[in-house]
Amino acid sequence: MKMMLRNDRIGSLLVNSVILMLVLLMTGVAFLKWTSDEGYQARFDLARTQAYYIAQRGALERGLAELRSRTAVELPNVLMTLPNGGEGEYGEFRGYYKDCTLTPVWSVLNENMSIDDDALIEEYVVSATGVVKFRQPNGEVEDVERSFNLTATKPSLSKYFYFTIDENTQYDEVIWFFGRDVLYGPVRSNDFIAMQGRPEFFMSVTTSMPNFIEGAGYNPIFHADTLFNAPEVLFENKANELRAGAQALGTYFDNRDGLWTTRIEGDALGWHVMQWDAGTPFDEENLNNDVRISYAQNRAIFVEGNLELKGEQISGRTSIGCEGDMRLIDDVTYEGFTPHSLDEANQANIYYLVGTDPILGLIGEQNIVIANTDANGKGNGANEGAWTDHSNKHIVIQAALIALGDESTGRGSVTFENQNNRPDDPNGWDGYWWCDPEGDHAGEQDERGAIYLRGVILMRQRGYVHRGANNCGGTGYDKEYAYDIRMWKTPPPHFPKERLDGDRYEFYISSSWDQDPERRNDFY
Repeated sequence: MKMMLRNDRIGSLLVNSVILMLVLLMTGVAFLKWTSDEGYQARFDLARTQAYYIAQRGALERGLAELRSRTAVELPNVLMTLPNGGEGEYGEFRGYYKDCTLTPVWSVLNENMSIDDDALIEEYVVSATGVVKFRQPNGEVEDVERSFNLTATKPSLSKYFYFTIDENTQYDEVIWFFGRDVLYGPVRSNDFIAMQGRPEFFMSVTTSMPNFIEGAGYNPIFHADTLFNAPEVLFENKANELRAGAQALGTYFDNRDGLWTTRIEGDALGWHVMQWDAGTPFDEENLNNDVRISYAQNRAIFVEGNLELKGEQISGRTSIGCEGDMRLIDDVTYEGFTPHSLDEANQANIYYLVGTDPILGLIGEQNIVIANTDANGKGNGANEGAWTDHSNKHIVIQAALIALGDESTGRGSVTFENQNNRPDDPNGWDGYWWCDPEGDHAGEQDERGAIYLRGVILMRQRGYVHRGANNCGGTGYDKEYAYDIRMWKTPPPHFPKERLDGDRYEFYISSSWDQDPERRNDFY
């Protein structure tokens, strides 16, 4: 009996041992399979990653480079397919890029109103697909694909805080940056930039010339890079994109061949366009045309002839242009801003918004002029009353200003009206001489305050905003300019684009994304 029990125990032990060995064997086989699958999946993921970088290379070196190499008139206005890249070694894989395309993105004007104008193509979607040759365990080779896309955008001239074609005036006089000048945004000119004393530049300074003009006490402060011999920036003399936008939106205003004068005022309700008989005083009760335009995100307004403009509580995103001179007759400020609330110790706050995000562009096809009005300090307003009283001095401008001008006329400046040239001045007299020895203000200055600008200032030819001793002992405005950094990537609508010498756009990447092929699920 004991022998039988012992034999049973031995038999049971052998059976359990065999079962355990089978379990261990199956576990080992499963582990080896799992290890193999994980290795395979890891290599597959590596192939997918490599395909992504190949696609990115195709979009950059084939697509973006193609856009940057073409002149403005050579850019495609329909989808364009580019040649595939050649197959090559990429780490442990072979691969290439294919399906590289350029897709134009038209502005909303073209999409909604069928405006057939290539200038309304603001950006392109550049796409490419990367392909990697991937060997499976059974020896078969499959293509692993992944796509990459980027948006290539035409850069706006509002990327610059300050820009000029010509740093001299129309009388070929050099205008200097002086020690009291402080510029808080990127500066660029096609011309020599002249400096005296210790002006301060907080962002890059770029010129197409080989050096600066160094004046008396030259000792500027640069907080960022300086660049010389840069390609020249081309400057249109017509706001063609804005004109087309205004015509499409029904906000293009003719002046009846010069018979009407136009004024635009911004207020809490929107833009108020008023036109009356040229040569007669403004009278809001006696208008030939009276139009209200609500604020929106893509407003384009264009006026024939000259334009008077002012505004407060401005909202939305708007560009306003005119074919003549644009006269700023009072402040131009955004919603939420009240200059009268500032005290002298807090003037810097003039540059900041109060919880709003409006964008305004002002485009003059000739000059943009600070008008000689009572609100802007006419008649020595800066020396009358407290400096912080904005009712009779200063002008506050929150906008991107661009004076396109024309090479043939020498116009295209941001400047000020009635500069008190003497009647015998060789550069001419504009009929205004505040300090006329035989008048009521003999010997008086005509200092009008300061220009407080938060935005952008671009012009063909640099213009005076202050004159010295020969002009009534001092005439015009101090400068307090700061860059509206939002305009680097969010320009006013239909604002002129930056084109470089050779008529090319230096497209920048404004966004990017990838398209992943459907993930394999046979290993999960």
